[in-house]
Amino acid sequence: RNNGELDTLISSSATSNGRIVSRTLRSTSVQTSVDCSGRPIQEQADVVPAQRRGLIVNPSMPMATHVEVQSSASISSPDNNDDQEVADKEDGLKVAWLMSFPNSGTSYTLHLIRETTNTTTATNYALEGDIKDEESVPAIAGSEEGPYLELIKTIKTTIPEKYILTKTHCGGFCSNCLPINYIETPRSFQISCLSGRRAVQSKNSTGLDVEEVRYSPDVVKKAVHVIRSPFNNVVARFHLEQKRHSRVGDTEWLEAHPNNKLGFQKWCADVDASNDLMEARWTDPGLSKALEGVPCHAEFFRYVQWHNLAF
Repeated sequence: RNNGELDTLISSSATSNGRIVSRTLRSTSVQTSVDCSGRPIQEQADVVPAQRRGLIVNPSMPMATHVEVQSSASISSPDNNDDQEVADKEDGLKVAWLMSFPNSGTSYTLHLIRETTNTTTATNYALEGDIKDEESVPAIAGSEEGPYLELIKTIKTTIPEKYILTKTHCGGFCSNCLPINYIETPRSFQISCLSGRRAVQSKNSTGLDVEEVRYSPDVVKKAVHVIRSPFNNVVARFHLEQKRHSRVGDTEWLEAHPNNKLGFQKWCADVDASNDLMEARWTDPGLSKALEGVPCHAEFFRYVQWHNLAF
């Protein structure tokens, strides 16, 4: 959608939008200001430590998405990158996370990588997307707890030699839930990034059972951080809610939230009718004030928290 359509969909005063963006989207401004030469990221407002190194690209994708390529080795040991690369190669295939807040273009990005490189991708989550009916196959030898290969029957791909791009949504993004279910600490967020689902053959039927799993952080060596415009993302989240209610035949909800700007505004009003986030013990008075008057305030909080933790 163009900016004019988004301004119509998200009807709020410039003052309110300015408050929430200036207070909580500092990390996004750091992302878009990084030099593409690969030089160290400069410290800004204590959001990204100076020792982190990265590369930002802004591809011509139809969803205003920025991508950060980040090496975990450069964060922990910026002076030993060569030694780390040798160690990684000797240790075999490792994981490069594709970290994305839901509805940021994850499927598009994975499809693009598979089509342009002819390499296999992986995921934390069984029984969804192109492998929704398949038993889980570990991507890393000896790591039965995940992640799992996306082996698509209609195409032939090759497993990469060093790093396999792996989908993870981490945590803290649920809709229609209480703050206790989406407010994260750095530790809980990392655990959620390592967690997923495994599909195994059922012992009692011909179908598949699902098991909750979590793999070791030792297999993760790099990350690709996908950032979609928050205004585009919140509209996509509304569309996801429409699909969810459509699948269960909830005609009452669909009639109250049509697929247009009025339906979107009604959905935001439903989100804003709850004061759970404003009154949560984790929310300080300054943040509560910044959130006042912001449409879909809980959705924007989840978006901003997620990306700040991903850094």
